[in-house]
Amino acid sequence: MLGDDRVRRGYPWRELAAAGAVLAFGSDAPTAPHPPLPDMFIATTRRSASDPGLPANTPEYALPLASRTAPGTPRTPAAERV
Repeated sequence: MLGDDRVRRGYPWRELAAAGAVLAFGSDAPTAPHPPLPDMFIATTRRSASDPGLPANTPEYALPLASRTAPGTPRTPAAERV
């Protein structure tokens, strides 16, 4: 649907953070099917949570775990600035 050129640029969190963007993640769980732990797995590995055996999608955009947990933690400095 997006095409190969556009999908390669999907969710470039690491690139955005390196450029100075403040990352603030959230979850709609339990009202939407996006529980936080699989989303953290995807953000830190760039692999599918439903089929982790698939190759990582743009692994250069994977975030270190500490970078992924801080923007989603209430009352963090990043959340306060948003």
